[in-house]
Amino acid sequence: MACWHILAYLRLACNPSDRLALARALEAPPRGLGRLAAVLVDEPATLIELPNLADAFGPAIKAGAAALLATVYALHAEVVRGSSPSVLLDRALDQTGYRAWLERHPDGPTRLRTIARLRMIAQRAEVGRVSGLTPWPSARTSTL
Repeated sequence: MACWHILAYLRLACNPSDRLALARALEAPPRGLGRLAAVLVDEPATLIELPNLADAFGPAIKAGAAALLATVYALHAEVVRGSSPSVLLDRALDQTGYRAWLERHPDGPTRLRTIARLRMIAQRAEVGRVSGLTPWPSARTSTL
C-alpha cells in the first residue's frame, strides 16, 4: 500500500489529470477528505475539478482539497524543472505529509523500508538516465 500511495502522488506530479491517481492520493495520509474520496469512486474527477466537488462538503474539506491541489502543483513544478525521480519521491513524501504520517503509523517502519527500496530503484534509473539509457519521464514536459 505504501508504494501505491506514493506512486499516486508521483503520477499526479507527472500528470495532474490522472483521475485514478487522484482517487488513491486522497486516501493517505488522512486529511479529512474521506467523503470527497467516496464521491470520486462513482464520479472520477481531475485535480482541477476537485475544488468544485469539495464545495459541496463545507469549508474544512474545501481547504483540504485546496491544500492537496497546491501540493500537487508544487510537485508538478519539480517535474517540469527536471527533478530526478529520487528527489521527486523525497519531496512527495515530505510535502504531502506522507512520511510524517508513516512515522506515526503502527506498520510505518515496514512501509518506509518498502519506500526506501523504491527510492533505490529510482536512483538506479537515474544512473541509466545520465548515461542516456532511461528517459525520465516523457510526461515531464506536460503542463497543467
